[in-house]
Amino acid sequence: MATSNDVDSAMDVSNGEKHESNKDQQNTGLKRSAAGIILVPQPSSDLADPLNWPMWRKIIILAIVSLSGFIGIAEATANQGGLFFQVVLYHKTPVEISYGVGWTVSSSATHR
Repeated sequence: MATSNDVDSAMDVSNGEKHESNKDQQNTGLKRSAAGIILVPQPSSDLADPLNWPMWRKIIILAIVSLSGFIGIAEATANQGGLFFQVVLYHKTPVEISYGVGWTVSSSATHR
């Protein structure tokens, strides 16, 4: 595995000379993590930049987006609990009421 020294002191294949790259000159002004890793993409100084948000805010947004995706799929099967109440309400057979659930589940599985 190549180390940073191996990369920095590379051989110039065209003339066989060894040259050193200047790390400080290449990385001037780049923001780094607490561990010293250069951040890509570079966060701006703006507090509204999502790269500058605290971790708890990022986790909450991820949870909201994930649950929203789940709720959209689960909504199709939500009326199964009230299937027999709907039979009485709509004067249909249980099979006819279940068509609605089957159609929404199959369409959500096949359509994007």
